[in-house]
Amino acid sequence: MASGAEVQYELAGVDRFRFRSFEGDQTGLVFDTLSGDTHLLNLLGFELGLLLQEGPGTKSQLMAAFDNPDTPQTGAELSAGDEFSRALDEQLSRLKLLGLIRAKAV
Repeated sequence: MASGAEVQYELAGVDRFRFRSFEGDQTGLVFDTLSGDTHLLNLLGFELGLLLQEGPGTKSQLMAAFDNPDTPQTGAELSAGDEFSRALDEQLSRLKLLGLIRAKAV
């Protein structure tokens, strides 16, 4: 991807994944209906998947969504600081490595 270009993230297939979490748990499960794989995600990774299920977004849009009080969150205490930005980068990379999301320059 071109240096300096903003990156947009999207699920690798909107209808392909089934998300499930359990109340009080700090993890969530994602089942890939295409491959049959099940992935255990931490809370941030799970919530990113839920956000991207609603539609694609750039990192700045995703960060803003976590600051939005209308965003359904499952209990993660998140902020838009540097620590959260690094955690978001790590989770986006992990989700991409697992084949759950795609990234493209916009």
